[in-house]
Amino acid sequence: MMRRLQRKLPLLFLSFISFSVLFTQFLTTYQVSVTGFSFFAIALLCVVALLRYRLLKFPVYLLSGSWIFYQYVRLEQTFSLSWFRTAGQLIQSEIARFLTGEMSFIPLEVALVILLLLLILLTELQIEYERIYLSTLVIIVYMLLIATFNRVDVNYKIILLLAVSLIMRLLIVAKQEYPRVIYGSVLVIGLVIGASLLPITSIRDELVIRSARIRNHLNQTGFYQLFEEGASGARTGFGENDAVLGGPLMDDHTLLFEAKQQMAHYWRVESKEVYTGTGWRNSSSYNESIYEESGGRIYLEDEAYLGEYQPRESIELSFSVNDSYLPLPYGRVILESETDFLKLERSHENGRLNYASASDRTNLTIDWFQPDYTQATLAGVTNQEIEHYLSLPILPERVVTLAEDLTADKPTLLEKVLAVEEYLKNSSDFRYSKIDTSVTPKGRDYVDHFLFDSQVGYCDNFSTAMAVLLRAVDIPTRWAKGFAPGEVVREEDGHDVYAIRNSDAHSWVEVFFDGVGWVPFEPTPSFSQALDSTVATSDSSETSETSQSTEESSTSSSSTELSTSNESTSATDEPTTTNHFWEPMIQLFKNSWRYLRWLILAVCVLSLWRWGVTWQILILWRFSKQSLIRVYPRLLKQIEKRQERPAEQTLHAYAERVEANFPIFDGDFRTLTQNYEAALYASASIETQEIDYPFIKKLLAKIRKMNKKSI
Repeated sequence: MMRRLQRKLPLLFLSFISFSVLFTQFLTTYQVSVTGFSFFAIALLCVVALLRYRLLKFPVYLLSGSWIFYQYVRLEQTFSLSWFRTAGQLIQSEIARFLTGEMSFIPLEVALVILLLLLILLTELQIEYERIYLSTLVIIVYMLLIATFNRVDVNYKIILLLAVSLIMRLLIVAKQEYPRVIYGSVLVIGLVIGASLLPITSIRDELVIRSARIRNHLNQTGFYQLFEEGASGARTGFGENDAVLGGPLMDDHTLLFEAKQQMAHYWRVESKEVYTGTGWRNSSSYNESIYEESGGRIYLEDEAYLGEYQPRESIELSFSVNDSYLPLPYGRVILESETDFLKLERSHENGRLNYASASDRTNLTIDWFQPDYTQATLAGVTNQEIEHYLSLPILPERVVTLAEDLTADKPTLLEKVLAVEEYLKNSSDFRYSKIDTSVTPKGRDYVDHFLFDSQVGYCDNFSTAMAVLLRAVDIPTRWAKGFAPGEVVREEDGHDVYAIRNSDAHSWVEVFFDGVGWVPFEPTPSFSQALDSTVATSDSSETSETSQSTEESSTSSSSTELSTSNESTSATDEPTTTNHFWEPMIQLFKNSWRYLRWLILAVCVLSLWRWGVTWQILILWRFSKQSLIRVYPRLLKQIEKRQERPAEQTLHAYAERVEANFPIFDGDFRTLTQNYEAALYASASIETQEIDYPFIKKLLAKIRKMNKKSI
């Protein structure tokens, strides 16, 4: 035991440093205090790794891990069987809430269990099996993931991890390999430092653009949100405060409500009319109305609309979250509650409808009549200035100049609006991304920074830019927000059922047309016009990574988005049909497969890296006509990694030296060398009965053990 302790003690100390970096970063992300016990817990797991017998080691691991978990999740109980039962039930409940979408992040209790299991695995890899680079890679990947949306600097921690892994590797490799390890590690550390210090140049911009598709896909599938909770980064969803817009967003797939209907459409919640230079707010002139109906029926429509309506469609709404707002489609609606009493508050200023109390929220049936107008109807409307919706702060001159240039040769109101929409929607100058959107520098105008500097954004950026550009040429606009149609999840009674989530949040623009009212327009690239069936816009059938998901808003900057992808909004796609019993299991399998396939790929890659040479040698021995002559050079190359062979040394002398330095071979390598020389010099495949397939497998196993030990 003492000899094992002396050999493993340096690895144990360095592993303690690496795992402490990982564990403290995890606790910081989940806003848990880092105390002396945090480091004691890591030291405890490292000490357990020194135990020699696995039958003893793994029960001790589980007991130690459970005790560490207890220190953070006491549940007001002592460390006993009763606590184990309560903790198990809690974890099971939290997992169920996460899988059903009730929670949009992995809760602390579940994440801590996963992390402790990961630490046990890494401890074995790093201390027992000395797989230094593999364990370091896992830690660094985790650090990068949790830093993505937490706005924390982990560059120096990563450099520390790489330096520690280099030292550990130097402790376990042969002296002959020191230069190779040093040069390789210095190169890797140099690349990391260079990447962290690389200025905002065309090179870095190109790297960001090239990787955007992959990072956006990971964001849309909810990959990033698995690694953080309640961080400083914003999430998609409907929020109240839009005073400061900008910055990256992470997708949140929490289910908000379901709608059984025939046609997909926007779900409008409210509009805001005062642009401040950093975001939007409403004026203080609210005109609130209280609706109290004893039959549960309320009639609502835009009084400014004087046209016809399309035939009635029935919509059934069922809510999963008790928010106060009531999302509605554009047009005339008749609300009917499941109860006999419906009490709502309405703001005529922004069109928002609220339940008088969130506890009053109930499922609704909506009779919907969509406005029926055409592009020709809008083309005949002249510009009508409404001062209240033209106000702007002092804009940079180049914003006003751009607005005038875009609309200078457009004679009608509709043409001016479409010109600005077309510029933002289809210009190659702009790029859509929730991940890469920058925070507006202090003192800068939000729209000016987006149009001329960053030129990367999501719906908030594009919709606000369009509203401001139109106001700059005296076209009344307001900023609207709500939700996209969502995703078809099943079919009921011949109708599609759409699931609307936080990730379906969106913002767009409304322009006032006299006699028609407020008409929605969509400037965000690859997203469809809000009322595409009645208002023709530019042909933008192109699909990119931006149309792979719906969007957005956040707890700090509330906004939202509508995608034209088949995955989320197409009402003509064949809906998924399944019964209620199997649906959650099928959905769970689909969600799990997204990550399982990458895990399978990683396992295959690691297997090839770890066992590729072994498979190659065994296949050659089985099927090659001169198997010994083909296999021996490959075996020799593996042994030379641990025992250098001078160019002038004969194979026989080298085999004797290897046998002397590595008694584990017990004469097998000498026997193989003698048979190889006999076969080579005789120009024939001379193999004694000692050299067979089991012999080669046994020799490969000895080579692997040799590579784990120092000379």
